Amino acid sequence: MLTRLHVPECIWSLATATLPGGEQERVNIARGFVVDYPMLLLEEPTAPLDTTNRKTIVELIREAKAVVQPSSVFSRTTRCVARSPTACLILEGWSSP
Repeated sequence: MLTRLHVPECIWSLATATLPGGEQERVNIARGFVVDYPMLLLEEPTAPLDTTNRKTIVELIREAKAVVQPSSVFSRTTRCVARSPTACLILEGWSSP
């Protein structure tokens, strides 16, 4: 999973807190996808990531939806919301299904 999320192998053994922000985010996302949870609750899963890693995260969400319950994405942007069948767009404290 870390390879798929472009986390360099040389940092796999380091504490997550010591990693730069982008690597921290990708490691945290990997943690959520390595276990088969019955539901995914993702808040801004692609916000701090570059285009390549955003695409990878969207692919992972699609794959997870094929195996488990539909994922729910909560976002302040429309990037991921448009790609999820169950989504909630949050704007300034208000939410819209």
